[in-house]
Amino acid sequence: MRKLFLVLSIVFISSLTSSAQPGNPETDPDQPVPITGIEWLIAGGCAIGLKKFLSSKRASSKE
Repeated sequence: MRKLFLVLSIVFISSLTSSAQPGNPETDPDQPVPITGIEWLIAGGCAIGLKKFLSSKRASSKE
């Protein structure tokens, strides 16, 4: 029962998000294009990588 609920929830959420995507941005050149999920993932990965890089650099300089 729990697996069925999980599968139905994922299907329902994915159908909502796929229908909420913006239309063709070429129709109106003044209309801003929203930041999609991939840009947020890239920005988050860069932030985590920078944090790890800086913390490892500080740890090596303390030795």
